[in-house]
Amino acid sequence: MHLDDGQLDVSWDFAGENAELVRRMTDAMRDLAAQYGASFAPLITWQLFKRPFTVHSLGGAHLAEAPERGVVSTEGEVFHYPGLHVADGSVIPTAIGFHPVMTISAVAERIAEAVVHGFSSHSRSAS
Repeated sequence: MHLDDGQLDVSWDFAGENAELVRRMTDAMRDLAAQYGASFAPLITWQLFKRPFTVHSLGGAHLAEAPERGVVSTEGEVFHYPGLHVADGSVIPTAIGFHPVMTISAVAERIAEAVVHGFSSHSRSAS
């Protein structure tokens, strides 16, 4: 970290520090594409800049343990709006790596499980 014209600047060699992660994510994306009969190619921005960029809508409804720190609980339920859940990339606060599809999918699946658990708990208490 350093100041550049009075602004904080963070230098981060993402590609160098995360070479193994990037390799594994690339392999996983190739495997996923192959399962669908498709092909995989890294984004041109990765090939040019070797840093994470995202075209996915990330942030805006951050996961948090308290409403003072975010919009939704760690189960994806919007604070102060029981039964309203968010299960997409908006719960992820920022660009997280090479391609966020696996993380977004995992978080969405976890939230879906919490919703199902909430419904089954509610139906048991109602009977």
